[in-house]
Amino acid sequence: MPFHTQLRVRQQLYFDLLDAVSSRWAILIIEQLNNGPMNVNAICQRFQYVPRRVIESTLNHMQREGVISILANGRSQGGETVYSLTEVGQSAVAPVYALHTWARTHHEEATALAQGEANAARFFMMQDARNNHSAHDDIDIN
Repeated sequence: MPFHTQLRVRQQLYFDLLDAVSSRWAILIIEQLNNGPMNVNAICQRFQYVPRRVIESTLNHMQREGVISILANGRSQGGETVYSLTEVGQSAVAPVYALHTWARTHHEEATALAQGEANAARFFMMQDARNNHSAHDDIDIN
């Protein structure tokens, strides 16, 4: 296999793991599982606004990437699988908390900047439309 292909494959594996710990729901799940093992119902109760299928899909992705595992006993009293963080998942806790804190800290600033950019783009589009309209007004069709 050529080197560039090998590099692409390694990068893809790296990004799969990164996605498994950095998606919005994965971050929240990691923060919850850091408090101890939980089943899907308990996780869903914490995030009632998130559809259960989204939580389950995120849990499956995180398990495939080795971030979480099913406990040895396998099932809770309610018959649902109990998840816990693996050592890899535990090692992601500090960076995940840092990312979450960073986002909370800079959210308003980033939103204001994005809004400012959107307003500037609208302003320049309106200016351009006015200039094009004025240029056509100057044309003498007689």
